[in-house]
Amino acid sequence: MNLNINLACLAIFIAFSLCINTLAYGGKQDNWDVYGLNGEVHMNVGLVESPCSLDIASSSTEIDLGSITQRQLNKAGRHSTSIPVHIMLNDCMFNNNVRSTTHGDNLYFIQSQPSVMLKIFGDEDQDEPSLFKIYGDNEGVALRIEDMEHKAIHPGEPSRPQLLLPGRNDLVLYVQLSRTTKPLSAGAFRAVINIELEYN
Repeated sequence: MNLNINLACLAIFIAFSLCINTLAYGGKQDNWDVYGLNGEVHMNVGLVESPCSLDIASSSTEIDLGSITQRQLNKAGRHSTSIPVHIMLNDCMFNNNVRSTTHGDNLYFIQSQPSVMLKIFGDEDQDEPSLFKIYGDNEGVALRIEDMEHKAIHPGEPSRPQLLLPGRNDLVLYVQLSRTTKPLSAGAFRAVINIELEYN
């Protein structure tokens, strides 16, 4: 009988100890209220779908058109020799969207094969709004940009879709000077354009 009382007292003591420990440490086991032992990280993330990644070498490109003689551009509408510009895309993947052209042309890519359109932003030339304005000492010329099929890309308008293959892709643009209707004068010039890629 004495043993049963001692066991009962021991059981009550253990239960009481557990209750005290739970009350004392409950809610503090993660050390949330202890200075220097916790922290918070707030994140804002936007998840976007991009079938390709832009190669780091293509993120900023400088183009040298070289020396161009006035004789090459002696009439309005004439162009200098075009210089190719390569925009490299890596890790391109296929998706399952159905595509359609935005230019009213015949369908020239297959279903499930992604494509990309380039939208080029820059100041329009005042005399020729389909060309890009250049800045410098000269007059009578503007910048003409063409896609890989040598079709002109106008400022702020999307190019024709270019098909993408899995893996690495090379998007080619051609840049050249174009004579406008203004009188021609020689001099150095510069232009800055920005390119946006729009996947379909």
